[in-house]
Amino acid sequence: MARIHSSASTETLPKVFHADMDIDENVNLLGRDHLLKLLNEAFVSAVVGVLRFRRHYFLGQRFDMKKITDSFMHYSNEEQEHADWIANRMIELGGMPDFSLNSVINTNGRTYAVDDSLMEMMIENLLASRLAITNCRDLIKVLGKSDPISSVMLNIVLQDEEDHAEALEDFIESASTQH
Repeated sequence: MARIHSSASTETLPKVFHADMDIDENVNLLGRDHLLKLLNEAFVSAVVGVLRFRRHYFLGQRFDMKKITDSFMHYSNEEQEHADWIANRMIELGGMPDFSLNSVINTNGRTYAVDDSLMEMMIENLLASRLAITNCRDLIKVLGKSDPISSVMLNIVLQDEEDHAEALEDFIESASTQH
């Protein structure tokens, strides 16, 4: 299971994520507007992750699988922390994270069925985690050396997403062998 981070408030973010604007001269190599657009996409994706995992936590209460549903809440909290880090970084770079519900709706695009099984929830979360891994790797590659602070932050997010995917794969495999 992924490590447990400290509180998700921006006051407790690791110091490496806080930089004086003067230190961020390298950001101009990629282009501040382009970087902010990419970070905003990651931010909205994290917010969608918060909502998806929370939804599955509460819907999962119908099943007697506390370890799995508690993991959903844990992952939701980590996704919230990621969203907070990214939002804070965007502010440091002079941008503004997009909190519009339209962005969340356009990113999500799925209509939920009320009667999801726990297996369907785990598979949906695994697919979303794999997509987040791919997107995070791509963003880190695009950033290159142009924004080392965001790259460090995104590498931590990437590790968490990989941990989520690994745990979900284990849950799915375990549930599949029990049937």
